[in-house]
Amino acid sequence: MPVRLRELTQKQDELAGKVAVQTQPPRIDIKTAMAYRRKLETLFKHGSPADKKRLLRTWVEEIRLAPERLEVEITYRVPEPVMNSVVAGAGFEPAAFGL
Repeated sequence: MPVRLRELTQKQDELAGKVAVQTQPPRIDIKTAMAYRRKLETLFKHGSPADKKRLLRTWVEEIRLAPERLEVEITYRVPEPVMNSVVAGAGFEPAAFGL
């Protein structure tokens, strides 16, 4: 096996060992969730269209139309910075996207 391929394989194994598999969703307390809600409301009220689009792209995983039921199904995701702060137990300060 060439040296470079061996190095890359070792690096891949090292990184795979560092990946933590999360079996349960992160827990966010009500105080934190309400703080996020207030900041999001402020952003949607006073933010620029570009900020609003960026926010939606960050939080929305998928939008699926169900015309037979006259419904729109929205699947949300927890953005990586939020995940990292919840998992790490660090101070939790939501991103304000320019506010």
